[in-house]
Amino acid sequence: VAMIIGNCKDEATLLSADQTLFDLDATSLGARLVQAGIPEPVATQVLALYHRDYPAETPSDIYFRIASDRGARPNAVTQAERRIAQGKANVYMYHFEWNTPLLGGKLRAFHTAELPLAMRLVEFPESENLSRQIAGAWASFARDGDPHHGGLPKWPAYSITQRTTMIFNARLSGAVNDPDRDERLALQNYPSKSLL
Repeated sequence: VAMIIGNCKDEATLLSADQTLFDLDATSLGARLVQAGIPEPVATQVLALYHRDYPAETPSDIYFRIASDRGARPNAVTQAERRIAQGKANVYMYHFEWNTPLLGGKLRAFHTAELPLAMRLVEFPESENLSRQIAGAWASFARDGDPHHGGLPKWPAYSITQRTTMIFNARLSGAVNDPDRDERLALQNYPSKSLL
């Protein structure tokens, strides 16, 4: 059975009981990463990568992105790799990155944020096309095991060598080979024991 799997950029925002995580500054960001189990020299290296690739993001944005990249995202990748190792069906990977306007944008691309759009429940007009892309992908996948459809850029199957991932975003969706590769490799030995 083919598989479609993915996660949201800011999985942990919806699940965070610690409201101080939404107001981090540069100093507290580094301290929170160390507190979360990333050794200080590694945290410094990881932060340099995220600041390089996401220079406009706030310290809290980066914290939640790292939390997801240590938890939900590698879990999705592990599932995909295990299915690929079976050699019996394609796997399609996605990463949902649209920052929803909910609660003034506080929750960003939170856990399950893509699901209403997959069901065509569109509350914000700017997500209409994104909803069509996701819903169409899910419907196409249900029909024939391939999420590609006319309203979405080509979405190749995931592989260990290419790691092609569909990035869903209201501004622009598209397939990217091994997105955030450097960050993935820097964090691979520091998985999260939870989302936070």
